[in-house]
Amino acid sequence: MTDNSRSSVRLGCEVAALLAVLALEASPALGAFSCDRFRRGDANGDGEVNLSDPVATLLALFASGPPIGCADAADADDSGSLELTDAVFTLEYLFQGHAAPSAPGPTECGPDATPDALSCDAQDVCDPPRVDSDLSGFQSFTFEMAGAFGFCPDIGSVYSASIVKIAESQYHLEMAVLREGTEGVDECLPPVRGSPCYVAEPLPGRDLSAEEVATVLAEFQSVGLIAERDPICDCVAIDPCRVLDFQWDSVRASDFPCAEPHLDGGTVADVLSLLEGLRG
Repeated sequence: MTDNSRSSVRLGCEVAALLAVLALEASPALGAFSCDRFRRGDANGDGEVNLSDPVATLLALFASGPPIGCADAADADDSGSLELTDAVFTLEYLFQGHAAPSAPGPTECGPDATPDALSCDAQDVCDPPRVDSDLSGFQSFTFEMAGAFGFCPDIGSVYSASIVKIAESQYHLEMAVLREGTEGVDECLPPVRGSPCYVAEPLPGRDLSAEEVATVLAEFQSVGLIAERDPICDCVAIDPCRVLDFQWDSVRASDFPCAEPHLDGGTVADVLSLLEGLRG
């Protein structure tokens, strides 16, 4: 992402100098069609369309500047290629009252309405907002792993867990892990990819130590909840082979991005790491 701390004087000088290189030909950054959301004209991905965006495009094309993360966004004139005309188009829109960049436009996030070969790494500013929620006051926390499109758990991983508050600063843990079983002998879980039989093996329940309680409460003080389904779900079909379900009292969320709400990836990884650590 371009450093937006450049002064307006420096930006103006760079624009003037780079626009003089009219004979140069840009090399478009080609790639596969993407469902990622962006603001057209926001070449540097900072969430706004301003003078720094055509500068970012020109620097990337002609001065070995930082590469454009989302070429679709930098394609201001929606020609399907990234070139000098995109910087000119944005400058004319900003300072000469010309037409705004086409859909999704410069103020709203959305996918490319005119698919082309330009690549686009998702712009973070277009992601559904994460809300950090303090769920450390829970009475009951549960985790379960469920099959979705098939089932593909990792043998030896935590399959289910519950942490229940039994008194002030006292919590009880119940947990089960996955092991490979024997058909006709064990009570197998629903069909699993990679093995004909998986079994959820309960571990002995136990009360958490004071140190473990402190770790759990600290982890649950900042749970990243995303209220909106990921917009990519409106663009492509997502069929996970498993869904991880988490619940703190009445607050329930999964790791499935098409669910409302769902947990952000960092929170999912942190909670799974916490549970694995509690196995001892």
